[in-house]
Amino acid sequence: MAVPNLGDLVVTTFENQAANIADTITNEHAVLNYMARRGNVTSTSSGRQLWEPVIYGANNSVKWYDNYEVFTPPTTQEVVDAAVYDWRQQGGFIAISGKEEIMNSGKAEKISFATARIKQLMANLKNDAGQSVYSTGTGSGGKEFGGLQLLVADDPTAAGTVGGISQATNTWWRNYANLGVTGTTSTIGAALRRAMNVAWLNVSVGTESPDLITMDANCYNYYESTLQELVRFTQTEKADSGFMALKYKNADVVYDAYCPSDHAYLLNTDTLFLRAAPGRMWTRGDKRTIQNADYDVIPVWMMGNLVVNNRRRNGVLKITVS
Repeated sequence: MAVPNLGDLVVTTFENQAANIADTITNEHAVLNYMARRGNVTSTSSGRQLWEPVIYGANNSVKWYDNYEVFTPPTTQEVVDAAVYDWRQQGGFIAISGKEEIMNSGKAEKISFATARIKQLMANLKNDAGQSVYSTGTGSGGKEFGGLQLLVADDPTAAGTVGGISQATNTWWRNYANLGVTGTTSTIGAALRRAMNVAWLNVSVGTESPDLITMDANCYNYYESTLQELVRFTQTEKADSGFMALKYKNADVVYDAYCPSDHAYLLNTDTLFLRAAPGRMWTRGDKRTIQNADYDVIPVWMMGNLVVNNRRRNGVLKITVS
């Protein structure tokens, strides 16, 4: 049987090794992984922008009543009913030159070449996505995801908008933030735990509470040390996610290499979503031959953004060690 064209083999290998590129990427990062487990990594309808219904305020039509008592329609709620996010695009290519096609003409060489090129592209896509999860949305000239430094901001009272909604004028559209967790190397762990206790109460209502806490190496080490001292250290291998997690109440505490220095995020991943355009959730495109050149390319496309529908259910802490 004839050995397939190198570009066709790359496409076939993609199908065999990474049939669902989106799963491969989301499984790599704790925040995306936990969102996916809630069904919050989805394609959405296309349009000029992403519209995400927001959860906020009180409905003043709700009351106890008797018989034919008249209800008052809800007229006091805020007028904003959706947050609006811009589309962000990511792409990558595997390129195969005519020279490389000839140099890797044997079946074994073709398979090795295809596997190496796919691993290289996937590694770069995963790395960029992981960094963007925590971005402010201003990186790459404002082209990358609006990540946690935007959605769960260090200063949620600052002038500016998130999802097109002013956080300065709409107090209901602010996440919890405490950047003043201080202590020495011997006391900062306890200070962090106390700050987590306060933050938890501020972002939780009933059964709505964080299910994931991500930390940088410093926060994670200090938190872990307090658990060991109290002999309350619980570490479980998450069979369904592959992440080693500590526990805080009913939330998993995970170290994330992309988390900003000295930060900890208390996240209710039921309020966070990765929305993508139809057919653009890290989807492999068709192989194409570049005109006026001697090479073929196989693209992978992403068009979407991270969005939040209830910022109040999320919080951020920052430690300072004296």
